[in-house]
Amino acid sequence: MNFLLDRDAEGWASDLARLKTKSGACDTTAPIESDGMLTGEFTWRCERGRISRTLLLAPTRPARIQALRLSRVMP
Repeated sequence: MNFLLDRDAEGWASDLARLKTKSGACDTTAPIESDGMLTGEFTWRCERGRISRTLLLAPTRPARIQALRLSRVMP
């Protein structure tokens, strides 16, 4: 829905590649912990730190990603 309004697909791909280079391989099996009906957070443990993410879904059917925020957390 609004996921690509701030950044296009190329911008997201570039940001994710840069984050992967800095963090190394990550265990992406962490469950999403719900903050509300349409929001959740999860943290991936990586070779060099952690990646904390917040996910916001749009109130549509089917639900679509409205926002995804990524931040690198140093050990």
